[in-house]
Amino acid sequence: MERGFSSLLAVEKHYYSQEVLQAILAQCGPYREVAVESNGVFRRNLVLRALSDFDSINLTQPSAFFASVEQFQQPERLSGEEASSLRTDWDYAIDIDSLDGDFREVKDVASLFFRDVILPMFELKTYRMKFSGRKGIHIVIPGDSFFLAISPTEYAAAYPIVPLQITKFFSTMLPPESLAKLKLDLALYNPRRLLRCAYSLHTETDLVAVPIWPDELERFNPERDAKPETVTVDEEWLNPKATAGEASLLLQKVAEWLKREREEKPLKPRRFTRRIKPGQVMPCLQAFMEQGFKTEGCRNLVLFNAIQAIKRFSLPISPEALVEINARGPCPLPERELKAMIRYHFEKRADSSYFFNCETMRQANLCPPEACQLRREVPSV
Repeated sequence: MERGFSSLLAVEKHYYSQEVLQAILAQCGPYREVAVESNGVFRRNLVLRALSDFDSINLTQPSAFFASVEQFQQPERLSGEEASSLRTDWDYAIDIDSLDGDFREVKDVASLFFRDVILPMFELKTYRMKFSGRKGIHIVIPGDSFFLAISPTEYAAAYPIVPLQITKFFSTMLPPESLAKLKLDLALYNPRRLLRCAYSLHTETDLVAVPIWPDELERFNPERDAKPETVTVDEEWLNPKATAGEASLLLQKVAEWLKREREEKPLKPRRFTRRIKPGQVMPCLQAFMEQGFKTEGCRNLVLFNAIQAIKRFSLPISPEALVEINARGPCPLPERELKAMIRYHFEKRADSSYFFNCETMRQANLCPPEACQLRREVPSV
């Protein structure tokens, strides 16, 4: 499509705004590797710490700015194998891209699965979304959320293995029909990989990589909301306030998943299945049906576990009954989260189920060990 004069003028003037340049600066320094693409030339190892640093870049031409998800000591001196030794921190990012250019599918996966199901399931509340500028969405979780009880050196060395494992874990939770249309870019976890900065132009589309608040995903339209002439800087989006350790539950579940993946065929769950009659409701689920959610602790995991038990053991509990159970307790899940998870597992993943996790029910004080039909051993208190 041929662009009109006013559109071209807006592209040329995009970086005239000091607010835009300040927003890019906020994402670039002083410990991230920075690059710029301008007039077909890609330059890395830039120093962008003040507005005056943009003077060396010809901003009269459409340019794109990139910053690393990793943080380094003296990133402007990076070269080759130095990345691992100079790395000090990292954020987790996932790049959801369309294989056929259908941005609607990307939006649906980002909203119906990541926003409404996967991230709430692991109690992750601090994350940022942004349009990539072309046909994808980036989701970024700040490094502070992954605080671990290890030294900073060990944490820095966990990149890129841990982020790669998290994305592979997430991919097991997406329906096959969505995975057939999308790409979760695993190349993002190569050392020194860069992400387009929010408020940077995309030089192929002339659209801006704009922030997207999760609640606005359904209404977001790139052709309307990502044009240079319509973009305004959102200061609140630029300053996420992560809770240290917020991603601890996610890391725990990823570790458990990896352990299962490394084992041979999972015979143990099959033995569990033979210890319960089809249609028989276990005491822990009976307690959940009577009490609902009593605390805000592991509500998403308990619901997830209950759904897997319903599917795996053919229990006589309908999705409508889960909505009623949720309303009984003093701490119900938000209706949108509840219905999104029910829809996801009973519609999108209707033909598959995960293993029932007794430990989840025990941690939620729903498991009476003496009456449990699944556990071989009574847990020590």
